[in-house]
Amino acid sequence: MSWTFELTSKAVEQFQDLEPELRKRIKGKLEFWQVQENPLFFSRPTPHFKTVTHRFRIGKYRVIVAADQMKKTMVVVKIGLRDKVYKNIS
Repeated sequence: MSWTFELTSKAVEQFQDLEPELRKRIKGKLEFWQVQENPLFFSRPTPHFKTVTHRFRIGKYRVIVAADQMKKTMVVVKIGLRDKVYKNIS
């Protein structure tokens, strides 16, 4: 069973605001991680936040997710530059 990635409405907006080449790169990474046995292997935990569990690195950008390992789902909460993406996350 592969993992499911869902994007919040905020993450969809952030994704659509990116340059086309960057959108293609991020989409490719999400598709790659989705079919992995354990996509969290490619991420880092985010222990200082209550609602998100992991972050994925794509160059200067980060994909912030809330992962549920039992259901094999990840909700993409934010997508953005590393110096701005962590602001306003609880």
